[in-house]
Amino acid sequence: MAAFVDLLRLRMTMGVRWFRAESFTIVVMAPLVVGGAALIFEPFIADAARIAREGGLPWLANRQLALAGIASIALIVARLSGTIRDAYAIRESDFALDSLPIGPIALAHDTLIRRVAKAMPVAAALMIGAALAAPEGAGRIATARGIAGSALLYACALAVVETGCAMLAVRLRVVRPIRLALVTVAAGVAAVAIGDAAVWMAPVVVVLGYAATIVAFRRWRVADRDAARHALAKARRSSVRAERLADRFFGPRIGAQVIRDLRLARRGFSSAVYASIGLAVVVPGAAAWLADRFDLSAASRFRAAGAATAASAFALAALTHALVAYERPRVWIDLVSGVSKEEFPRARLWTARLLAAPAFAVGLIAAIASDVPLGFLSVATLAWATWATASLTGVLCYELKERPAAGLVLAAVLAGGVSLLIVVNEPFELMWYFGIFAYVYAMFHLEARAGDKVAWAE
Repeated sequence: MAAFVDLLRLRMTMGVRWFRAESFTIVVMAPLVVGGAALIFEPFIADAARIAREGGLPWLANRQLALAGIASIALIVARLSGTIRDAYAIRESDFALDSLPIGPIALAHDTLIRRVAKAMPVAAALMIGAALAAPEGAGRIATARGIAGSALLYACALAVVETGCAMLAVRLRVVRPIRLALVTVAAGVAAVAIGDAAVWMAPVVVVLGYAATIVAFRRWRVADRDAARHALAKARRSSVRAERLADRFFGPRIGAQVIRDLRLARRGFSSAVYASIGLAVVVPGAAAWLADRFDLSAASRFRAAGAATAASAFALAALTHALVAYERPRVWIDLVSGVSKEEFPRARLWTARLLAAPAFAVGLIAAIASDVPLGFLSVATLAWATWATASLTGVLCYELKERPAAGLVLAAVLAGGVSLLIVVNEPFELMWYFGIFAYVYAMFHLEARAGDKVAWAE
């Protein structure tokens, strides 16, 4: 018991330090991202909930519990890798605890508490979704408060069940993709077959998950640690197909650098990643809200959606500037990819385009939410705004690499100006053609100039 109390104190201290280090993301960026996403998806969620309440979705009747079970299974599978890392202490900081005189039961409860903490975002998502789907007059805050207890209980149950399932999956060697897919399908079929019986089956599943966790920690956790590492290594090698595609399209050296940059962004190499995602979501959401708030005309609504798409693409593509600033003092990151000095601009260019690709989808959602009639030219304009903004932003990442802030301002002026010429003007007008000409002219000269700006070391 004393060891478990010490573990709790350790986790609380680490939690406080983590909150201090990530306070800006938690206090500022997270509300911005959630608020922007709520502005975009609120009409769709509210309409879907209203249709469901009015009986417009007959296939949903008497199947809510089955759908909840399928969603829970999907969550367990999606979080499987993280659960295995926590349960088997794959990370060095967690593995150090095994060398201390701490019993397996205390370690098991420590793991469960950590998984419960990591399941709290699921509870928050349920509360926010319930608030957005609340009927008129019910009060969103009151609805979220009413479901808070059930959401927290569900998060705790999910943490217990996923821990037990992860340890059983490693023990039974069903972590490989095909086996895991078969087990997932079987579990989904069972959830549909159980139906309403899930009300009393759910507590039984939680108890079984807890029992499996305790037994695994006492008997086979240490023996299965190598199997867990092997399973995670196989999961990490699942990106071989993406690497092969990158090699085919970009060449082996440029493809390796593009994949490396995308991995750094996915792992959150800097807080700039979260800031970029926040801006990419908030700006289109704000554009949709302003279009509805001020009752803009159809043309003005499309221009607002197009400008928001360009701003979202710039926010995501600007990560190439952060990548350059991050890798300059770590020159070995660049050297190991084998990319020559002249090839770096093309690698950063495609990295910017791939990073900005989601901005096109977000822009389409913002346009639909703004009641913009979308035809072929409208969709093509949004795609062009995404492409041109990302390309000009990426090609300028080396222009002022010593002063990244000034480089971002320069990229915003040039990329935003060229993109808005296409968005603001009607197709086939003189300034519309000038926007295309300006993009081609700028890219022709700036890509060659970027090759001269690359420096291996300072």
